[in-house]
Amino acid sequence: GDGSDSGGESGSIGAAFDASDGGEDLLGLAPGGASGTPASPGGLGGALVNRRRRRADSSGGVGAAAGKRIRFGRPTVVRSTLIETKASGEELGQLDDFEYIIDGLGERANDRLRRSSAAGMCEFLAKRPGRALLQTHGKTGEALGAARSLALLGHSDAACSIAAVGILALLAQEPAIVAALEADSAEKSAHTSSLAPSQLSSHPTKDSSLLTLLAHSLEAQPAPAPVDKFACRAVASIKKVFGKKGAAGELGVCHVTARSLAALALQLATSVPQAMRRRTGGLKEDIALSGALEQAAKCVGKHAAHVTSGGSRAAGEGAGRDDGSAGEGEGEDGGEMAEVALRCLLTMEAVTFLSSSNQERLLMMEVGVRKTFVGALVDIVAAGAGAGAAEMRRECWHAALKVLTNLTNENTLGCRCTRACKGVEALAGALLSCWHIGAGSTGGDERDVDGAAAVLGLLVNLIEHDQENCSVLAGFGGFVDGKGKSVSAAQFLADVFAGSRSARRRKILGGGSDPKDQAALQRQGEEELAGISVEAPAAIAVACIIKRSSRHRYEVANALERGGVKGGLGTLASTIAEFREFAVGAGALSTSAIRQLEGLEQSLVAPRGGDEAAPGGGKCEDKGPGESAAGSDRDSESEDHGKMDWTSAWC
Repeated sequence: GDGSDSGGESGSIGAAFDASDGGEDLLGLAPGGASGTPASPGGLGGALVNRRRRRADSSGGVGAAAGKRIRFGRPTVVRSTLIETKASGEELGQLDDFEYIIDGLGERANDRLRRSSAAGMCEFLAKRPGRALLQTHGKTGEALGAARSLALLGHSDAACSIAAVGILALLAQEPAIVAALEADSAEKSAHTSSLAPSQLSSHPTKDSSLLTLLAHSLEAQPAPAPVDKFACRAVASIKKVFGKKGAAGELGVCHVTARSLAALALQLATSVPQAMRRRTGGLKEDIALSGALEQAAKCVGKHAAHVTSGGSRAAGEGAGRDDGSAGEGEGEDGGEMAEVALRCLLTMEAVTFLSSSNQERLLMMEVGVRKTFVGALVDIVAAGAGAGAAEMRRECWHAALKVLTNLTNENTLGCRCTRACKGVEALAGALLSCWHIGAGSTGGDERDVDGAAAVLGLLVNLIEHDQENCSVLAGFGGFVDGKGKSVSAAQFLADVFAGSRSARRRKILGGGSDPKDQAALQRQGEEELAGISVEAPAAIAVACIIKRSSRHRYEVANALERGGVKGGLGTLASTIAEFREFAVGAGALSTSAIRQLEGLEQSLVAPRGGDEAAPGGGKCEDKGPGESAAGSDRDSESEDHGKMDWTSAWC
């Protein structure tokens, strides 16, 4: 990954993962680290370099020439030629090391040699120069073939099982892996399509695609623990590569198991931008057909059952170990489950983006007894991610919100499924907890602000597409203000809007006294408002509620403390307009979404008769002909079935 946005089209959701290189040489192969001194060239190339150096030194020294041409009575020798020859010699040495590793993974190799070679392959691929060398010389296919052969032995050998998925995870850092996996899936599609979904995890063969092998690794039981000292040494060497201080430590693997590395491989492969931009076919479709999407959903379902059963206290306890291993009694009941679920959720976020077929698959998928995948996501959201929760659980909570956003974006079925699972109530409770615990406080955690924005964006998806969802949110009775007083949904959302706006203004006014600094902070605040803050989605959510029930106009006006209905609603309309202009400039809105936002702006500022504030902070009145201050619960306008896809602009 390059760290940029995952998609190039409007409404992009997700992020790519970047992995740095570097580390230590495990088996003494010394192919040349990413940040260390390159290994001395060996073989004929090294001899040629040393010979030219000796001849140059005997003729007055290369340093004295300082890049000039040196003549020895032969054709001119340029200094850059020595560097190129040295690099060529290093490549030859690294290719020799790779060929030696491949020979050690052959059918004739004994178990001891195969395990040490598997560890050597992981060490070789953990460094960026090694992966680049394979792509340059067309050796990536041999590395993938080695991973396949190791995976077929993984059911009885822990070292082979971990090394197989580890090789795929390391190769998945390169963009070329997408084309390789797609080509492999096309070649093996005949075999994959001949098996039932229940057979995919129990019948991995040499004809199975690499994605099918990854799906098998997500569900298969771990291989028996090694008892031979050489096998234990090989497993320890592989775990050291992915450990916190290993060559691939920056991938962030906390529990080095076959299941977690398989989830990592899927996450990295789907985070490549060219894999996410495609709407149909390609890697997204291959992952679904291979069974990996179904197995990933089951992993998420297990995590959801774990956090709702109260067993999450043990989650993540072994996440900080240097060797990346889980402690005794952890595994399925510890941080490994949360880590696997998190990587599966990130994979699903990628494969459901712009893919209606994968969205439909997940919406109709069951992950347990009478438990749908959407229900599992709602359970994760309802479990919350308070300040005392483990870091991995908090990340799962945010990832579940993003997947739900994809499943409900311009998807009526997704909105209905979420409502059937009590998703609107769960999101309302999550927003209440997130805002009062962190985002609304002076020293609030920025992660909680991001969570509040994600929840609000998802709520906008739900209430715009489904009038019943809007009614459920408007009638939710669990909202309270900062003093613990019960308030309506519209008033609470208006409080969120006003609180965020006030906090941003305090930040701007608290800057330097220089007018230039003030102007810079003002521009920064406007960009935050239009892009990532909670103000824009909160304003849109309030506008959606008001559009369907005019009586909420007065509650919102009181919450905004503007001294009148027109002034308060005008503030909401101007915020929506600022967001619309910003998103249009960024190319993040469709034509239908622009029309919807303009309609919400007009509904907020439309004249409705008298506009005055009641004395003493009472209810503001906005009486029109035949309309009382108390208002009615009727819809102010007919239901609009247009599509809105602006939520991705701030998620």
